[in-house]
Amino acid sequence: MASSGSPVCLDQLLCSICLDVFKEPVTTPCGHNYCKSCITAYWNSSKEKTCPLCKKKFRQRPALKCNTSFRDAIEQLLSMSSVSNPSEELLARPGDVACDICLQPKLRALKTCVVCLSSYCPLHLEPHHRVPSLKRHQLTPPTSHLEHRVCQKHNKLLELFCRSDRACVCALCLQDDHASHQCVPLERAFREERVSAELAVAQLQAAENATAGDVRRTRAHVEQGGRSREADLDVVNEGFAVLEGLLRRHRGALAEAIERKHDEALKPREGRVRELQAGLAQIQQRRAALEELLRTDDPLQFLLNKPEPFTPPQNEGQQTEDDPDDDVSYSSTVATAVMFLGDFLTEEMEELIHEVKRSDEEHAHVLDTVWISPPDRLRMIRQNYDVDVRLDPSTAHRYAAYVGDRSLTFNQLFYRFQNMPFVFSSSGFSSRRFYFEVELKAQQWVLGVVRENFNKRLTCRATPGPTDGAWVLSSEHFGSLVAHPQKIGVFVDYEKGEVLFYDVNSEILVSSHRRCTFDRPSLLKSFLYGLIGVKCKSKLYPVFATSSYLKITPVVD
Repeated sequence: MASSGSPVCLDQLLCSICLDVFKEPVTTPCGHNYCKSCITAYWNSSKEKTCPLCKKKFRQRPALKCNTSFRDAIEQLLSMSSVSNPSEELLARPGDVACDICLQPKLRALKTCVVCLSSYCPLHLEPHHRVPSLKRHQLTPPTSHLEHRVCQKHNKLLELFCRSDRACVCALCLQDDHASHQCVPLERAFREERVSAELAVAQLQAAENATAGDVRRTRAHVEQGGRSREADLDVVNEGFAVLEGLLRRHRGALAEAIERKHDEALKPREGRVRELQAGLAQIQQRRAALEELLRTDDPLQFLLNKPEPFTPPQNEGQQTEDDPDDDVSYSSTVATAVMFLGDFLTEEMEELIHEVKRSDEEHAHVLDTVWISPPDRLRMIRQNYDVDVRLDPSTAHRYAAYVGDRSLTFNQLFYRFQNMPFVFSSSGFSSRRFYFEVELKAQQWVLGVVRENFNKRLTCRATPGPTDGAWVLSSEHFGSLVAHPQKIGVFVDYEKGEVLFYDVNSEILVSSHRRCTFDRPSLLKSFLYGLIGVKCKSKLYPVFATSSYLKITPVVD
């Protein structure tokens, strides 16, 4: 214990359980001091009777009595220390809440009474622990600006919270401006708003984690895209080195197209990184502010400073799931061009450059790694694999149908439906995955994909099948008793050999072809590709037929 001539350390006068000045101090058999109420509550909540500090176990709960000598010594030390020779630790410094009762020098306040609207040092707080009427007062950590706790209109303590105006009011306010409003006690509003703030913090934390993951994945994809670009350019240069003289005028055009395509593919990802980082900074700032607010136990300060409800960004629910291995690559396509000679080589290279400029597919690795429900899978397919399909009027009989850019109308004056020829798309696809949607306004129709060597003179008299090089879905699949879908989505996974047909409006899979064999190119093309040992892929062409009208519609999210 400090002598009368030595400064008093505040920690020596505080109970280690409640961290407040000792009230009815008692001493355990092991020699440690606690407030009687604190040690009693501690033992009531614990199965074993141990000392909170040294963890010494007692067979039975010790009989404790107030240590009156220690209590008197505490009061004397506080009085001597605060009045005659206060220590630097007890003095109020700039930024501290000073005791309202102390004369100069003022001591640092230990508690603030919200009833008395005053702050007290340990010495002047003692009556609130001893006098029965003062014990009922609510004590809070030291708080300045106590005038904010009093109603400016009625000069009464703010005890209620108006939910209608979201303001703290006194009891007399209920008779005036807030008579018809819903008001609850301040403590109740504090608990409810605290739960709301904690939930917002949890949501922000989840959004922060998701966004941070998106940042990492997108940055990795950007780096992988750069390496893929370099690899593609290396293959281009090696292939053109074999026939340098013949391909000199084509190499520059192809390299430029590939560089432009990769730059276009990297720009949105780099922008996505900046967008995600900005969103992450906003989320972190918002979470830090709420966490700082949650540290206060003062209901009034909490309610006064709590910001408006915050809805976490929704884009962050859309996480980046690109597969770096699935990025666009033209290495094999360029390698195949080495074996072409003369005019045939020129024609193929011009088509290759066109394909590089046109291709814009992205690949979501999540489609192959985890199980996804059909609605979620369809939404991911629509987002990542949509292609621009246009009809080729030259493939339609001039008397059978009217062909627009994306619409097909059957002329029933000349043919019955079963005799109507197919209409094909103007371009084929040999990429890994592609998707398109068709709006149907007919009772009878056929749609799907066919190989490039499919017999284009074949009509719908008998619906073609895989043996004919066609993977289609017809209205006969649904019968006459089932309502036909109004919009069909067709998804082709070239590598897996799958053609899937979705009812877009109900987001369900209605039919599929699996384990398909698409690679059956022409004999000439197979021979030329085989000379350099490169696998040649047949292009797949979307095909359509209708008894009335159909339209190829763009994918709209």
